[in-house]
Amino acid sequence: MKCPYLRESWVKFCQAAPFKKVIEQTSDNAVDLCTSAAFSACAAFRERGGSATPPPCPFLQESRAHVCSHDPSVRLVPCSDQVLSRCVTTNHRYCATYLAAARGPHESLDRSGDLLAGMPSNFLFTRNHMWLDVSNEHDCHIGLDALLTRVLGRVDKLTFMMSQGEQRPSLVLTTHGVTLHMVFPNPMRITCSNAQVRVNPDRILTDPYGSGWLFEGTEPGGTDIRSGLLSGESARIWMWQEAQRVTEIIQRASAEGRNATMLAADGGVPVEGAVRHLRPDNIPLFFHELFENEEAV
Repeated sequence: MKCPYLRESWVKFCQAAPFKKVIEQTSDNAVDLCTSAAFSACAAFRERGGSATPPPCPFLQESRAHVCSHDPSVRLVPCSDQVLSRCVTTNHRYCATYLAAARGPHESLDRSGDLLAGMPSNFLFTRNHMWLDVSNEHDCHIGLDALLTRVLGRVDKLTFMMSQGEQRPSLVLTTHGVTLHMVFPNPMRITCSNAQVRVNPDRILTDPYGSGWLFEGTEPGGTDIRSGLLSGESARIWMWQEAQRVTEIIQRASAEGRNATMLAADGGVPVEGAVRHLRPDNIPLFFHELFENEEAV
């Protein structure tokens, strides 16, 4: 399923020119230097030692191209180029341009703390708070769930431990002076990581199930990427229980009795950035107990 904002066009460019400038064709009957007999006077044609032939110029190249109707840069990319390959698959659902256009310019993400309302019904979740989305075309995306990103409140630095290949996707987060190592429990054939979140980690916090995705790839051969993951109603029940567990861990770790400032008005969901209320020496233990527990992965 291709992106609804993708359109195809015909472009032309000169193979003899030192720089490839792709120009969109606006009319099949348009006549210019390259398509008229005057092309023989072109400097690029002469430098390549072209021989006199009837028009059009033998160095004129024409091909189909993809263009995003919502991309302000209006890049024209030949259809054989892999840069826009996600535009013709379900991977377009994780394009920042597509997400902005699909949601509308004034639609904001829900940051109210309703974890269950924001959980995509078709996602699978790991017990160390990562999610998996597998499309009908077997394309896969992996990210961090909204409970983890809500408790963090900020990410100072993000490093991907690998970029491609069949392996368990993993990354390192630095937040509140603590290094957190996140590992997806099952292998995936990784094709790319989200470079935009490395530059702007706030995407993970503001849109964890969309533009804040981390890894893109396909299902591996010989193993089930869904093994041991939670889905549907089981995932919703687990997420609510985990929110309560976060509350209990924070209460237990807080020695100053400042618990009331860490919980939302409903009495259960931690406020955004709740970890900042912990003592610095308690933060590593909190992360290890909740998000790095190997037995829970």
